[in-house]
Amino acid sequence: QIPYLEACNAPHAHGAELPWPMRLLTAWSKWPFHLLIALAFNVPASGGASDAKVGFCVAGPLFRLPSEMTLQTTREVAEHFHADTFFVLITKGSMQTLPAALEGWLTGYELFSDGLGARSLKEDFVRANPGNISESELLRAYAQIEGNFLGPLVGSEGRNAFLLRDLWRCVGIIGRHEEARGSRYRYLAFSRVDNHWLAMPPPLTMMEHADPAAVWIPDGQDWDGLNDRFALVPRHLARAYFGRWPRVLNGSLLLPMRRAGRGRRDLKFDGGPEWLLKASLRSAGVRVRRFASTAALLCQPLSRRGKYGRCSDSFPPHGLKFKYSAEATEAHVNSARLSLRGWQWRPVMGAAPKLSPECFEEDSERRSCCNLSEGLNGVAECWSDVYNFERCCKKERVALWVLPSRAEAHRLLIG
Repeated sequence: QIPYLEACNAPHAHGAELPWPMRLLTAWSKWPFHLLIALAFNVPASGGASDAKVGFCVAGPLFRLPSEMTLQTTREVAEHFHADTFFVLITKGSMQTLPAALEGWLTGYELFSDGLGARSLKEDFVRANPGNISESELLRAYAQIEGNFLGPLVGSEGRNAFLLRDLWRCVGIIGRHEEARGSRYRYLAFSRVDNHWLAMPPPLTMMEHADPAAVWIPDGQDWDGLNDRFALVPRHLARAYFGRWPRVLNGSLLLPMRRAGRGRRDLKFDGGPEWLLKASLRSAGVRVRRFASTAALLCQPLSRRGKYGRCSDSFPPHGLKFKYSAEATEAHVNSARLSLRGWQWRPVMGAAPKLSPECFEEDSERRSCCNLSEGLNGVAECWSDVYNFERCCKKERVALWVLPSRAEAHRLLIG
């Protein structure tokens, strides 16, 4: 079992037709250039590679487990990072065997049968025993901050509280494997189970060279916080990213969240999981770096997403539908560029790519929207799924983009 008491009571081809996604650039000229707890079964699988630097955890509910094609992309990403791979899956029913699509390539996995829903989250509060603050007081305090960052534990929308607990379970299974192998990983990585990869992210060596002490996450989809689909986290920063659940339980995240909530206007994005992630990493002094996204969340069959719009139309060649059209289009374009001769991942240590059309028509608009006294990402009402604080307010960014090589750039500019 996850040591809740210990954790919660701790201190606080030139000439050929371009691939179809590239043709989207004509139609999308305004887009950026690139831009849970009843019974657990801990079953070891492949045993892992003793020289692996990365412990890679994929987590989420079983009903979101994607097709074998998507799972294969996840496996390829793990191999790309030379990672040991772990899965944490949750079901409301009884599940004691691993889905066949996952057999033979995992280092370890855990299957959780959670038929109690939000009730099990509240039971965690009882087990955690915060001590100096009662359960009801703490939940009321979180509710006063407003937002759906802890739904359905606080409020009725979202499932971020479940995700936070899944992340903590990731630390548990990875930690036990570290003990068995006698050494810690250099990095921990996380991906949502419904994340479909269209191309490989940057190599680990490139991220390490650019900034070995930063948390690396995909660019875009920040809303009022930070993208939470995937992260590569230095091991010593695991508590800040993966350990938010025990900090929620023991109340040690309450003060940083209150501070992050000061000055906020009405929340366009409901103070959701992205907001909580940025508040948590900021309070821990964690440096965040970005890379151009090459993955997007899949749309679940029969999904109804009236609040944030419909799922995308089918994308060729496989007919996949995605949760967010903007995210999927960016990932397809970046993937298409990586398939072209002379295009590659390149580090940029200064000027950030510009959007077209630009973010603001007037400098006064920029000053207003980028005013950090209004919130973690300035004024949330200014942003969309393409235009956000990171892209519009930061003149310089350390990041990894899909760009032409120097020779290819010279050919494109000079001919």
